[in-house]
Amino acid sequence: MKLVDVLFRSHAILHYTVAHVGETDAAHIQAHKDSQCEKLTKFITPEHHETVKRQLWELRKKLEGISLQLYVQCVAQTELLCSILEDIPNYWCQRRPKELRLFEWTIDAKDKNPTPQETWWRDTLGPLMESRSRELPSGRMNQRGFDYSDFDRTYKFEKEVWHPERPRERVIGIDIGKLITKRLSFLDSKADILIQAIDILAGFMRRVLVGAVTDADAINALGRMQIIRRRGGAVQAAQFIALSPHTISSQHLVGVLRQMTRAGRPLILPARWATMK
Repeated sequence: MKLVDVLFRSHAILHYTVAHVGETDAAHIQAHKDSQCEKLTKFITPEHHETVKRQLWELRKKLEGISLQLYVQCVAQTELLCSILEDIPNYWCQRRPKELRLFEWTIDAKDKNPTPQETWWRDTLGPLMESRSRELPSGRMNQRGFDYSDFDRTYKFEKEVWHPERPRERVIGIDIGKLITKRLSFLDSKADILIQAIDILAGFMRRVLVGAVTDADAINALGRMQIIRRRGGAVQAAQFIALSPHTISSQHLVGVLRQMTRAGRPLILPARWATMK
């Protein structure tokens, strides 16, 4: 793939999140969505200002009105960003730490103006990622050769956090607004060549995953643009999500994932990995 060659030479990295809905029925997706709706307002207390209460209920009503298909997209996009923010700082802090000074996010827009679903996702992204990070904090390596200083100088901050079950506390974390939501834009793919490139790669990846493309060179080309790291006990480059408990049973998918992983880029530089053992 000539496009992959060009992007690879430019040090581009491919992340993708696949919503594995083939074995998930609408009832499971609806249950997942209902649970998220409930969480948005579950911990409202008299301590909260009336404006905050009203805003939370408005966000819940908007989510309730989003179709199941768009809800799955919201979940996938959030998981994709979490995956990127897990990998990219750890990858570039070993190679070119200054790359971590600036993040810009461009989303393929569905219309000239952000849709209700896109607006809801953007407005809730920060709080949802902050809540998620309490249980699944982003990992980083406390070793020589991992330089997070540029990233921390730009995005690290201290704030007071409210908890429903214990007193407020001050914590040090990452300013998600500065890192993502204030640097996020929705653009028409016709006006952005990088979005067009991603559209091509996404379409090709979809064909590979469903078995329409089985050429080993094409699969390896996609694989070498991905970062390999450990996910849930398995070493792989891809990220699959499901809104109901099940495992990937397709032998084709398993084979493709293994092949792309073999071709992928290591998260940790081999020389550094040897000193860590």
